[in-house]
Amino acid sequence: MLTERKVYGPPDYGETPSVDAHVSIFILRLAHAITVDPTANAETNGSANLDPVKDIREVQLFVSLPMTAEVRKLAGRGVVATGTLNESVTASQYTKVWLAATRLSPK
Repeated sequence: MLTERKVYGPPDYGETPSVDAHVSIFILRLAHAITVDPTANAETNGSANLDPVKDIREVQLFVSLPMTAEVRKLAGRGVVATGTLNESVTASQYTKVWLAATRLSPK
């Protein structure tokens, strides 16, 4: 299920709500929890975490600006998302893993 969520953004991502920006993000709520393992070359590439991420039930979607309007139309519906899973390492990545989505279609 695709949802759109309002969250605190920069500069402090919720630590100072009176000055933090309010931003909208897309969240894919999964029907079943997943485990995400690091890639085989994670250590060589300097990954911040070499452990599996378990019990993932939500994944933040990052979409290109041209895709945003179409993705927004799918909010509240079941979707199939295609893209690359990534480890979250910055404050703007609100879930443990995120998906660089290249395609979304209704389920």
